[in-house]
Amino acid sequence: MTLPAYALSASTTLSSLESLGLPLPKAEAVDYEVYVQNGEGQEVGQGRLVARWRFVVLTAAQVAVLEAFASATCYVRTLRMDDTYGTYTSLLVLPPRQALKAGMARDYVAEFRKLVAV
Repeated sequence: MTLPAYALSASTTLSSLESLGLPLPKAEAVDYEVYVQNGEGQEVGQGRLVARWRFVVLTAAQVAVLEAFASATCYVRTLRMDDTYGTYTSLLVLPPRQALKAGMARDYVAEFRKLVAV
């Protein structure tokens, strides 16, 4: 069975974004949660791998789908740093509930933190 490039689930049985009614995101993988400046003025990474999904536009219903996964650890299949795909447990962090304009959320970023490969 071929796994979808992007998937999300509350269990190890992943659902494609299409089956969840979500569009494909523009994804990026970041090797650390935060970057801080050390005493020598260099930026150093701290924390675990992070993945971000950027959606140009989402409907209120699509935002609600993502919000359903934000309350607990979820499973995500997403882009890795080497441009391949991996499956992880993660904590989904969403932007504060914003006012929808004409029933749409624009430039919406879903961030998966504390990624652990499964």
